[in-house]
Amino acid sequence: MLASVGARHAGIASAVNNALSRLGQMIAVAALPLAAGLSGTDFEDPFKLAAGFPVAMTIAAGASFAAALLAWTTIRDDALSRPGADTKPVAKELPPSVQRHCALAGTPLATSPNPGPGSHPPTAMES
Repeated sequence: MLASVGARHAGIASAVNNALSRLGQMIAVAALPLAAGLSGTDFEDPFKLAAGFPVAMTIAAGASFAAALLAWTTIRDDALSRPGADTKPVAKELPPSVQRHCALAGTPLATSPNPGPGSHPPTAMES
């Protein structure tokens, strides 16, 4: 999702992604025991809780498999290789001697080919 939006909307996309993730986690915590047949008083009885656990794990495994299948069929793997709508690939325009890349396959970072007076190479905190 984050690679499909422009740099201008990356912060909003990240916030939406985080909010939906938290919402999904809260719904799972609230709904999974109910789907497994556990109610409020069942948590006090170890035998009922032990009987509901395999049911809850089967439901969770099925939901995880369905989510993986949905992701596999709908998410394209070329999102990072195509430029965004409002960006241009700066690193491809520079000679290889001045190209810098994040070690985690992030956005290409580039230094200025002609640094001005008083400039210094980036430190570990800046890059």
